[in-house]
Amino acid sequence: MPSAEIDAYIDQLPEEAQRRMNEMRLFWARELPQAQECFKWHMPTLFQHENLLHFAAFKKHLGVFPGPDGVRFFESLRSDYPTSKGTIQIPYDRDIPWNELAKLGQFRWQKAQEKSALKQSASRKINKT
Repeated sequence: MPSAEIDAYIDQLPEEAQRRMNEMRLFWARELPQAQECFKWHMPTLFQHENLLHFAAFKKHLGVFPGPDGVRFFESLRSDYPTSKGTIQIPYDRDIPWNELAKLGQFRWQKAQEKSALKQSASRKINKT
């Protein structure tokens, strides 16, 4: 379900950032259609059992926030984009690495599913005792 908060966030951005954020938003809706779109930490967020990733616009780049494990995974695919502990930076003057982001999205989806399954298994064990 589209988020009015995300619409408002994107609408207030400069034109280039708006264009890139709308592209990114549509991309994630296609790549992770089961994920819930929400607005957390003042950023568009994809959620399924946990935060899969956030993405946001900055003055000179888009930021994708998949967490430290997601950044390490992305770096194994592409090492030519700036990263930090939990962030991937995509400068506006560079192409968006769609193929690698799609793999990153699937990686984060799988990790969230595995974590959810472990929690459910642990919960069933506790309830049986």
